Amino acid sequence: MADSPTPIQPLQLLDEMPQLAWSATAEGRVTYANRRCREYSGLDVLAHDGEGWARIIHPGDIARVTEAWRDSIERKTAFECEHRLKSATDEFRWFLTRAVPVRNDRGEITAWLGSATDIHELKRVQKEFDIANRAKSQFLANMSHEIRTPVGVVLGYTDLALESPNLDPETRAYLQAAHKNGEALKKLIGDLLDLSKIESDKMDLEQLEVDLPHLVEDVVSSLQVRAREKSLQLRIDLPPRLTRRVVADPTAVRQILINLIGNSIKFTPYGGVHVSVSEEKRSDGRLLLRFRVRDTGIGVPEEAVARLFLPFSQADSSMSRKYSGTGLGLVISRKLARLMEGDVALLETSQGHGSLFEFHFICRPASQESATPTGENPSSLVFPLEGYRVLVVEDSVDNRDLLALYLTRAGARVEVAEDGLRGVHKALQLNPDAVLMDIQMPDMDGYEAYRQLRGSSFDKPVIALTAHALKSERDRALNEGFTSYLTKPIDRNTLVTTLAGLIRSQRMH
Repeated sequence: MADSPTPIQPLQLLDEMPQLAWSATAEGRVTYANRRCREYSGLDVLAHDGEGWARIIHPGDIARVTEAWRDSIERKTAFECEHRLKSATDEFRWFLTRAVPVRNDRGEITAWLGSATDIHELKRVQKEFDIANRAKSQFLANMSHEIRTPVGVVLGYTDLALESPNLDPETRAYLQAAHKNGEALKKLIGDLLDLSKIESDKMDLEQLEVDLPHLVEDVVSSLQVRAREKSLQLRIDLPPRLTRRVVADPTAVRQILINLIGNSIKFTPYGGVHVSVSEEKRSDGRLLLRFRVRDTGIGVPEEAVARLFLPFSQADSSMSRKYSGTGLGLVISRKLARLMEGDVALLETSQGHGSLFEFHFICRPASQESATPTGENPSSLVFPLEGYRVLVVEDSVDNRDLLALYLTRAGARVEVAEDGLRGVHKALQLNPDAVLMDIQMPDMDGYEAYRQLRGSSFDKPVIALTAHALKSERDRALNEGFTSYLTKPIDRNTLVTTLAGLIRSQRMH
């Protein structure tokens, strides 16, 4: 008959654990440390008053660990903290320390049981990942800058050329093709940058008051041309009692709607696209806004539904060749929607009969006191900048000339400077009504030029121009004190409207 196995004693089990295990009194004085703990620390017995722990916790972590420990004792809740511990060989390694309270029959804490798990390699990998992620984001931001600048010039000049009434049909067709492909390239750059920002947690949503019906109607209006080119009917249903003003990120909402409606138009050869909007009032006072986009298009094959929200994925390779695109639109839309406590989903699809997509998100209604600003709309004027002098400080000669053309056609008198130093000199000499200041310039960048202008008591509007589309860049410019901020490629109407509004506001004060 075989001998019965010798039962393993609890302390023996604790000594064999790879984690540092320990116990403490209700007040937090250490009463026991397992073998691994003693071997790692080099301390035979951890002092009961806690001095043993104080000797091995990294000096930079002591305050945080002590605060968390005291908080757990006072609140009588579990303790958890990441910190560094010094080994017997004076090496600091990262540990995740957890402790749970032991209670008696009356619910009173009588002791604490804890363990510390070595997470040093995990922290190292995480740090390397963060460094790589930052490098990727910086690379994409730099590439965005380098590509956006020439794309903006191409789009700007083709746009101006298309305004000429003397173009022959063949030349107009060439320019339209160049402009169309330039817009596609601009969207591709934006999609790649957006995906990078979202995946590296760099996407910060804004909370602005939005005129919801106006935003939706503006999106649909911007896509009507594309729908008419395919002889499609694009309809929208807005309920009469829809909350007009809400607090949300208008750029994110607009981008998702453009992606969904644009996709439906792209994959619908005949028939039409119908957009409906509804809202539900939640118990917490917020709103659940729901957008549904139904089309009569080709539908999504059953085997492709699972890949629909994967990056760089379309239904199949033949679709990529026929319809083009990166397959990023739905991915970015879903990620943005989820940042707004919502989602994007395919509700229905049938091959050859169309699909139904839904986008919903949660927001809050704007305050009743807020109202849409009234007054003159500068963009509605023939020459909204007539009588104003604007200085353009830009190192790229093509961009400089393009901006000068935009402003001259809006009625402005334009001066130019090719770098920050000359820009400061001209601004102080001419005292223009506004300055457009490129941020990235050799020798003296836009930030230093701005500081010198303000240091010399120049108080007119100074607008930052940059091809970096990251929110952090915009925040930095505004925190430095720039009056406003525009991203390249510069939208002509936005440029003129922004300048006219800022100059008028300055003159009123």
